[in-house]
Amino acid sequence: MRGYLRSFKLSEEKITEVIDGILAFWREAVYKRHTSNCVSCETFKAIYFKIVWNEDDPDGCPSCFSYFEEMDKLSSRHSEAVANYLAMKLLYAFDSKLNNTKYQGDYCASSVRNAMPFLFIKLYMAENFKAEIMSEVSEIEGEVYKSIRRSLGKYFTHHHHLSIPIRYLFDRTQFNILADRLIPEISRLEIDDHSYAATNINLKRLGADVNRYSTLHSDELSVQLSESPNTVLLHVLQMATLLQAPFYNQSWPFSLKFGALGGFVARTFSNLHWTLNLQFLEKFDCFWDNYGSLHDLNSAESEIGNYSHDFDRLRLAFSAYQSHMKQLLEDPKQERINEQMPGLDMSPEQLFILGSIQTLCSDYEDHHAYIAMALLTRNEEFFQAFNCSAGSGMRSQPKLVICGNET
Repeated sequence: MRGYLRSFKLSEEKITEVIDGILAFWREAVYKRHTSNCVSCETFKAIYFKIVWNEDDPDGCPSCFSYFEEMDKLSSRHSEAVANYLAMKLLYAFDSKLNNTKYQGDYCASSVRNAMPFLFIKLYMAENFKAEIMSEVSEIEGEVYKSIRRSLGKYFTHHHHLSIPIRYLFDRTQFNILADRLIPEISRLEIDDHSYAATNINLKRLGADVNRYSTLHSDELSVQLSESPNTVLLHVLQMATLLQAPFYNQSWPFSLKFGALGGFVARTFSNLHWTLNLQFLEKFDCFWDNYGSLHDLNSAESEIGNYSHDFDRLRLAFSAYQSHMKQLLEDPKQERINEQMPGLDMSPEQLFILGSIQTLCSDYEDHHAYIAMALLTRNEEFFQAFNCSAGSGMRSQPKLVICGNET
């Protein structure tokens, strides 16, 4: 900051005063951010842009409105500091004289990617999201969803007003809607070969237009689009993560793929399963009685619900796998399915369980290892797949009964 301020021929005393003012503003702003309930509000940016562009009164989290009001008061108290900060931030963004020239190419490439994310992700998807792969993962996801529907069937029988608001993990509809609209917008970018600043400004404008597109065109997109561009991009990035180990590899045996990816999908969907079950049943004391002794965890109900998803995932995913395999075996046109893993003499059921557990243990979190052990030592599918006799090391614990289901 001092370098930019010195270019305006300010005295060192004035420079210090300006920097102190900016830091004072930032300290209060950071405090407001951490004490506001709006930090995790998904409508934060959408509401901001609606306010900026004077659109109709936005719908969203009431705490977000309070946050904006507080930030408006804060900016008014520090108006000079805010103006100084924004001016220097602008100068920094347009500064083409970076100290180390070897990083200039990386900086420019990053700026272009940030301004045109839908174009680059579309190219990535064309290269990596092959039709055969997407068909297989969507098939796995669909079977797990059916398994959860069957598990929840009795609750929907008695509670007809309930519905399952599922957001499929591999659904690209929202992305394609936005990509088809935003990629053509790139043609409006004006490049000035004689002015880095002018081109940078135009690139920044393009990036802002991309972020604000769904809000500025909310009337025409409201029926088709329910998420902001940033949320859609995060969803696609999650897809890309799930199409790699430890969740998926096209060359793996089908049982291993189903266990790994299907187990993750089951955990995601079973969040809802637990929400619905815990509304009508109060039978989860046994969860803590059986599992809490293995590891020192917070025994709050919310924590119990979080960990119990992992106990449910294997049962739900395995049920989906069995149903899917039964359908395939009954189809006379179905080609032989690869169920062998080179170097491992394991049955399809064992590979399935291996895949499901490896996604838990892949992040090296200690408590996940405890969850995996607790899950296996109380799971009938594991006992049968690995021929664990009663009273043996892995079958020394009693079965776990959660919400009326034995696991």
